[in-house]
Amino acid sequence: HTNLGLMRCYIEVERLDLARIHGNAAREIYRDRSQLASLCETDRLFARILLLEGNPVQAKDELKEVRALEQRMFSSSHAETKMILGLAYMELGQYERAEKLFDRIVDRAIQGWIKDLRLALKALGYLTIAFEAQGKIADAARIEQQRKALSSRVLGVDAKKTELALKEIQGLRKSGKFDLAKMKCQELQAEADK
Repeated sequence: HTNLGLMRCYIEVERLDLARIHGNAAREIYRDRSQLASLCETDRLFARILLLEGNPVQAKDELKEVRALEQRMFSSSHAETKMILGLAYMELGQYERAEKLFDRIVDRAIQGWIKDLRLALKALGYLTIAFEAQGKIADAARIEQQRKALSSRVLGVDAKKTELALKEIQGLRKSGKFDLAKMKCQELQAEADK
């Protein structure tokens, strides 16, 4: 578990070489112990590395395999798997597929027995971006209204800061600065993960 935790930390600070080293160590231990759920988590993080390295096609393929196993084991895939897969779809311009995943994350995250409202906020932010990228302005506005309503009710969330970041991402995408928009999305995700 320590190697997996270090892998996550190194991904956040974008030391992907070190993340891979600890990820491979974790993967080897989990394989030896036949811990399939932990292997899926490790593979999900390797897919995130692929996405950060600009390889959304391979990340998508890896995540679809992880998702299939998780659905078999738990009758549902992990929210983080859906989130990263949704981001891969967005990188590939497959916004409708991303939209469906983000929508599922929100629906599940706001259920009374789960209550992961920060996750719901993050997914609503990406859902807004997916709608805007498709030109679904009315849907984007509706989702943004839901995000604002939820953010004002979640302790410790700076709604203004998130709103400004989402507007900046939208502006970068409109001006064709997709690499900068991607970096800003990653910053926003890292902030939401804190």
